[in-house]
Order: sequence, then structure tokens, then C-alpha cells
Amino acid sequence: MLQEFEILRRFRDVIVSGRIGLIKPGAEIYHVALEVMDHPEPANVLFIDNSLPNVEAADALGFRTHHFKHAEGLETALLCEGLL
Repeated sequence: MLQEFEILRRFRDVIVSGRIGLIKPGAEIYHVALEVMDHPEPANVLFIDNSLPNVEAADALGFRTHHFKHAEGLETALLCEGLL
């Protein structure tokens, strides 16, 4: 995935479920992601995914979220979050 989508290499942290052996939308993967990112507060993390159930699970855990549908929408979300 990281080789196919160059843009993902620009993010500080990318958690790939297949690499860590957990699947979304199970809550455990979100907790592991917080540990990997050294962020105890999910409200400090923008969770981006193309799967609505995954986004809803992250939202329920207190993450800021973006349901990815197309690049333009993500760009707008990143601008709104002050990340671009």
C-alpha cells in the first residue's frame, strides 16, 4: 500500500491493519494506533479511511475523522484541519 500510494509516505504515521494483525473496525486497532503514534488522546488524531464503518468506529472512540471519497475532499479536510 505504501509503495502504491506515494502520498501515504508523507504522513508521519500510517497504520496498516495487515502489518499489525488487527482489523478495523475493531476497537483494538485504534488503541494500538494511538500507542504507535504516542498520542494518548484520540481527539488529537485525524483518522482517514474510505470505509464508513471504520470512520464511524473511530468517531465513536473520539477521533477526528474524514471519510475518504476522493482526493479533493481529503485536501479540503486537511486544509480545514490546518494540516496543509
